[in-house]
Amino acid sequence: MLKLPPRCRVASISVRSASPAPSTAPAPMPTPTPAPTAVVCSAVPAVRPAKP
Repeated sequence: MLKLPPRCRVASISVRSASPAPSTAPAPMPTPTPAPTAVVCSAVPAVRPAKP
């Protein structure tokens, strides 16, 4: 997971920031946030290897 592109790295930081948030507030919003983030990360590496 550390070999992900810089774009994924930024997304990982966003998810980490959202992790501590649910601790104090409800976890209804932080749940859908990590879901789309993972999809974006999956799409980035998928497109990268596609290029020779």
